[in-house]
Amino acid sequence: MLYWDQIAPNNGAATAESAEWQEEAKRPCPRCGDNPLHPVKAFNALSRVDNKTMVCSPCGMAEAIIDYLAPGALAASGKSRWARKA
Repeated sequence: MLYWDQIAPNNGAATAESAEWQEEAKRPCPRCGDNPLHPVKAFNALSRVDNKTMVCSPCGMAEAIIDYLAPGALAASGKSRWARKA
């Protein structure tokens, strides 16, 4: 298992970016609202809708499959909430 202090710069010393991400990672995934974001930013996925929102790994996989099966569908809709529960 890989721990945060093994991959953080400066032997685990906190940086402004990592502290900011730690606060953001406490929120649930903005796409599904169910899964929490992983504290290690690299273990999450970058949403294909706007290329700046981090989503949980399962939502990133779902967006990739949707984009593969229906190219351009995510960009045309402008929405990332395909899997949102009613």
